Amino acid sequence: MPQPRAHPAAVGLTAKCLCPDGASAAQDAPAPASSLEGGPTPSSFVGERRHARFSPTLRSGQLHSAVTWPDRLALRRFLDGDGLRARDGRVLSWLDGARPGYAYDEATALLARERRARGLPDGLIESVLRRRLEGGWLARRGTAYVFDTGLALRWAKEPGALAAELGAALRAGVASRPRRAGRWSHSVGAHHLKVLPELRRAGESVDDLVDSIVDSAWTGRRFGIDPATGATYLHAHCYGLEGLLVLGQRPDVVRAGLHWLVEQQAGDGSLPSWFGRSDPRRPADVVAQAVRLWAAVDSVAFAGPIARGLGCLAAAQAPDGGIRYAPTHPERNTWATIFTAQAVDWARVPPGPRERLDLV
Repeated sequence: MPQPRAHPAAVGLTAKCLCPDGASAAQDAPAPASSLEGGPTPSSFVGERRHARFSPTLRSGQLHSAVTWPDRLALRRFLDGDGLRARDGRVLSWLDGARPGYAYDEATALLARERRARGLPDGLIESVLRRRLEGGWLARRGTAYVFDTGLALRWAKEPGALAAELGAALRAGVASRPRRAGRWSHSVGAHHLKVLPELRRAGESVDDLVDSIVDSAWTGRRFGIDPATGATYLHAHCYGLEGLLVLGQRPDVVRAGLHWLVEQQAGDGSLPSWFGRSDPRRPADVVAQAVRLWAAVDSVAFAGPIARGLGCLAAAQAPDGGIRYAPTHPERNTWATIFTAQAVDWARVPPGPRERLDLV
């Protein structure tokens, strides 16, 4: 297998601790020029509970107000609770009495990865994924996806063979079976960079896939998702950056993509769902993705955006610990909660090179 490309200076990492309790903190780094200080503050989450407030010891120009942190223990209680499990052992997409969630393979794989990252592998969830993969690609509502399958690849009976199959599909422009035209999740795009580390882990060469996806989707500052309009879905944009970070490739793209996210952030810490397309939602999942990326790459330069993002996520936390998807979506969303749990951990203690490999 070809050796992966080196990651120059690990994307220029200068990550320091944004920790509560007076732990070591970043010092003397100016806030990034692209930060949106005093930017627009759309209608966003209204907090339903009190959250602990901590004052990181950052010098002037970094953080002038206390950080509002989501309740870390409540996040874990939500994720570890039996209420998230469907009858077949898979993980539910969300919890909401008025609109019940569905058994979701992608969320099941994400929770299995989250438990592994914590050093607490869940044998029951992993056995469910193994059983599901025996039937081929993971599917939802009659459509099988490369992305969902890639997230669970490590639990396949023969991961090498499946990785080769998924790689061949991506090279052929196949992201789903069957494909539905006009849907970003049914097209090969930036979000597939997220699963390339799993393919590489299973022995598949992925450098050509990195090149083809970045060359086709990268606009210079962001990943275009919709070829017809050039619009960007921020959730998929973050998935692309996550994949490159774990692969250790294209640090220039990672940096530029993160600074572009700062420019999209509102004063309340929220981020839009789309850029270049009308969508009123301000989803929590992309905020959590951005916070953990900022913390992993440079918690000094991105201290302000991290603090605002954490405040937004704290406001999105429901009394049971789960994270509501958006102000207009009251359900407690499973993957947004998973991403938030890791975002909180990485904002407290930024990950080193080894820990970044455990990005959920």
